[in-house]
Amino acid sequence: MRTKSLLLVSVLSICSVTVFAQTNPVDQVRRDNAQIRKDNAEINVENRDINRDNAAINRDQHDISNDNRNRVKDNAEYVAAQRHENEAVEKGDLKGAQSWDKKRMQIARDFSRTNHDISKDRADEMNRSKDRNKDAAQRADELRERNQEINKRNRDAGNIN
Repeated sequence: MRTKSLLLVSVLSICSVTVFAQTNPVDQVRRDNAQIRKDNAEINVENRDINRDNAAINRDQHDISNDNRNRVKDNAEYVAAQRHENEAVEKGDLKGAQSWDKKRMQIARDFSRTNHDISKDRADEMNRSKDRNKDAAQRADELRERNQEINKRNRDAGNIN
């Protein structure tokens, strides 16, 4: 949004200078070229920001997939602990069953923590994706405006005698 405002202000300033100051058309084209170069630099900065956002989103997705692998592993351990506990109860080994029950409860806590991490990572990734998409849309609008300015400048430069 900031860049869009700057772009609009710069276009208006170029127009106002043209109206109030009777300048040489070649000088006006040079100023337009300088403004376009400045706009290009700002767009490049925005491209870098979007690329950084993409990298952060990729890291979040990697974390989510790691958490999912841990969740599957925790679930398998939970099932195994439940099976061992049931076997201990069938044999009449209550102490062994209690130890397996404690282990199973710890696995359940780990499982819950992993689920919490996954949901938090997904929320972070979704927020970053929304921000990145909004920035990309703004950048596309700015690119369109800049291209219109370039076309206008080229038409004006072609009319210089």
